[in-house]
Amino acid sequence: MLPKRIKWPPPSRMAQPLVPPNLKDIGPVDFTVDDRNNLSAWLNEDGWPRGRMDIVMLEGYLVAMIVWPVELSPGAWLPAIWGIRGWKVAEKIIDPDLFRKFNRLVIGYRQHLAFILNTMPDTFVPELCGVSGGVSHPNGAMQWGSGFLLALQQGSQGFNWRSVEVTSAVQIIADRAQPQPPQSAKTQEQLAAELGAAVLAIVSAAPAGRTASPSKPMHHALLQ
Repeated sequence: MLPKRIKWPPPSRMAQPLVPPNLKDIGPVDFTVDDRNNLSAWLNEDGWPRGRMDIVMLEGYLVAMIVWPVELSPGAWLPAIWGIRGWKVAEKIIDPDLFRKFNRLVIGYRQHLAFILNTMPDTFVPELCGVSGGVSHPNGAMQWGSGFLLALQQGSQGFNWRSVEVTSAVQIIADRAQPQPPQSAKTQEQLAAELGAAVLAIVSAAPAGRTASPSKPMHHALLQ
């Protein structure tokens, strides 16, 4: 007896591999306080790879991408957020709709940060809390600084043309990415202010056009 022929579904009905998003296709994204809180809660859920970022580390990561800038395609910088090296989508967001929703939140957050850092960098203070307006994470400065440094490690620009002020600012961020000694009297709020000042020093020293800009000015509820 001949084996039964397998009926494969037509190509249009077979699951298509998920590919990195095209930022031009996504366009400007409104990003609100609720969006940040929802993204934070999502990242704190079970089911992610062990190395996934929390929202505080993610902010440091995105800020470095903008102000250095680290010029990578989404396929290169997105997987680190869910804790994977190379282009592979975490099972947590393997569903295409969840994948698109997650990317839209992350890209909206990046656009929001880029808008602030390009238009009013002197007002920027890192958020070291999981919920906007909530209590700072006890290791918030360390998480934020770790995200910033991770982004720099992915770039290839190095420090060749950077000024002493910029390298000093990066050193401050690197110091805050280390566990703080128990005797340190600095609060997370004070550490956030130091991180914000370091970011401002980097932005102020950047040649015109070196920071990554949002596609156009947008209204953001986080600015209210």
